Amino acid sequence: MSIITNDITKYSAAKLFSKIGKETQLFVRMSGTFTERGDADTTRDIRGFAIKFYTEEGNWDLLSINLPVFGLRDAKVGPDSVHSLKRDPRTSMWNPTQTWDYVATHPEGLHFAIMMYTDRIGTPLTFRHMHGYGCNTFSFVNSEKKRFWCKFHLISELGAKGMSQEEAKLIAGEDPNWLTRDLHRAIENGNYPKWRFCCQVMPEEDGYKYPFTFDCTKVWKHSDYPLIDIGILELNKNVVDHFSEVEQ
Repeated sequence: MSIITNDITKYSAAKLFSKIGKETQLFVRMSGTFTERGDADTTRDIRGFAIKFYTEEGNWDLLSINLPVFGLRDAKVGPDSVHSLKRDPRTSMWNPTQTWDYVATHPEGLHFAIMMYTDRIGTPLTFRHMHGYGCNTFSFVNSEKKRFWCKFHLISELGAKGMSQEEAKLIAGEDPNWLTRDLHRAIENGNYPKWRFCCQVMPEEDGYKYPFTFDCTKVWKHSDYPLIDIGILELNKNVVDHFSEVEQ
């Protein structure tokens, strides 16, 4: 669930953020992005952090990943990006050459690629030691119909930590479900993981002047638009049936 801890009603009229102490039920799905079902959890990959808020005004989906930028700004090349990180269609094997061919010919995604090859992001220690980022630019509209641009951040209270490539390989052989098992066990034991739910807010007029407002391959400088706390996101319940509650 999410619990609002800060008043942001001057930015948004959404009832989800209407008052301090407001609680909203939610559902979170954490997963690999380019890996396949059955792959080890510790395989180097971007992690998905998909959230569905069950608000009184309807469901709100916030799709986030565990790094603050994306690998492309033009949706037209989206399929090429995905295919470059999947198996080679000629051999049905992983082919690093096709991945780096894509990176080399799409320099706007270099920040994304470099971050994926860091331990903190590419091989997180657990799902609980992972930040989440909305990447895209969203908008708030307040009760006076005034618009603000915003970016969402989820900051783990445990901090963002990763494992080395050697550790990831070792755990892949010993417990390929390591990240999933750790999260399930923590919730089962009442050690509920929590994230600070934050945002950066930009006045609408600034958005038409700032060079990276709508470019998801870039970040907004925190010195220009600092993080504003919204609330706390807490995971306190495991699913009963993974297929019906998660996969369907």
